[in-house]
Order: sequence, then C-alpha cells, then structure tokens
Amino acid sequence: MTMGAPSLLTGSSSATDSASYNTASVTPTAGALVLVLVVSGKASGLSESPTGVSQGAGGGMGALTKIGEQAVPNNNLTVTAWEGVGTGVAGVVNILHTNVMGNCAWQVIEMTSDVATPTVEQVDVFQTAALTGTQGATLSPSPDPAATVIGVLGYNAGSATTPTVGAGFTIIGTRITVNSPTIQLLSEYDATSPPAQAAFSIPATNGQAYLAIEVRDGVAAPSGYQVTIWNGTSEVPAVLTIWNGTSEVAAEVSTP
Repeated sequence: MTMGAPSLLTGSSSATDSASYNTASVTPTAGALVLVLVVSGKASGLSESPTGVSQGAGGGMGALTKIGEQAVPNNNLTVTAWEGVGTGVAGVVNILHTNVMGNCAWQVIEMTSDVATPTVEQVDVFQTAALTGTQGATLSPSPDPAATVIGVLGYNAGSATTPTVGAGFTIIGTRITVNSPTIQLLSEYDATSPPAQAAFSIPATNGQAYLAIEVRDGVAAPSGYQVTIWNGTSEVPAVLTIWNGTSEVAAEVSTP
C-alpha cells in the first residue's frame, strides 16, 4: 500500500452573503489527488451547489470536477465534493455559485502516493430529515480492501448538537460550524482493510446530507519501451504474440 492518509491543506468558513468564496492559499503536492469538500447554506430560499471550484489564476489546478452532490430535505444546505490533481502551484481555491448564498464551509484535502495519483473509484450519497444514531452513505459494491473511504457530512443543527465520526474512522481536521443559517461540515477517513462504511453518529434529528467517497491507489506507468496502436480515438498498448512452434505466446519487446 503506497497511498498516504488524507492531509488537510485548509479548512474554514464564511458567514458573508456572497456567491463567491475563497479559501486560504494552498499549494497541493504535484501529482496528488485533491478533494475540495463544500457545504453551501442559505437561510431563506433554496441552497444550491457551486457552479465551479477552481484554483490558481497563475495556473495551479484550474477547474476541478464535481464528483458528488447531496442536499438535505429542507434544502437549506447542499454538500458537494470536487476533485483535481495538484501541480505544486500556490493559490486560493475559489468556490463560485450562481446566486448569493448565506454562508459556506469548506475543506481542501490531498492524498499522495509513491506510485501515481490516487483515483476516486465510487461515490455514494444519502440524506434524511429526522434520524438519530449511526447514519451515512454506503458504498456498493464493497470498497476495495486497499482503498481509503472518506465520509463527508453536512448538518444543519446548532453547535450544541455535535456529530461524531463513525467507528473505525479518523476525523479530517476539525468540525466546522458557521451560523445564519447554522450549518456544519465534518469529514472522516478510514484506511483499514477492508475499510468501514462511511457513517456518522448523529445526536439530534436535524437535516443531514452525506457523501461517501472511495479512493484507491494509482497505477504506476509501465517501465521500459512499449508498442502501441491507434484505436481510432487514442494510443493504446498493443498485444503482440509469436508462434513458438506449439502455441501462440506473448512476445517480449527488448530495448535497442
């Protein structure tokens, strides 16, 4: 296993009414998987997911890709997760909405590997308005034994009602709470084998939205020379065989 545990680059919130929020400047490791976890809130009307998350006017990661979204039933908060690949360039991460939100909370985390960039394999979502106890999204099929599971919780309760991470999980950073409306962001990870399902313990019956994200290690690029062919869309590895006098066997390509 070459994949490291999630590392928190920055995490904070803003109670300012705005359509655009900026994180602190971060410098994601070149080649790292970067996840931006966002809870967008609005006291009146419907909350919405960001229309874009990006980093670095001078280059950086540029636009990130949304990999998961879930709103609570009364829809005063929406949880989203975004992925990108670090470039080693410093810059703030901008979280942009179409309309003005009441507030926003975020975490920027990275995962590195000594093989290749880790990859997001699957995402699951869950939401409820009135449940207590252990709740959360469930990845299906079961997570890979070598995977890391990340759970993300958006919660619209007051600061006195504190969710806790699920059994087997470790909190990423600290719980973030912001008011008007009161929303919370809590994230966790589990890298045991096999990892636990993404779940949180909820102490009160308030609206909750979850994302469960399975991250696997990257695949190392092949070493040495490789024969490829054009498949009509891209260059792909070619499979070469030779007749050894009895059967067709794989051919080896030697370096010059």
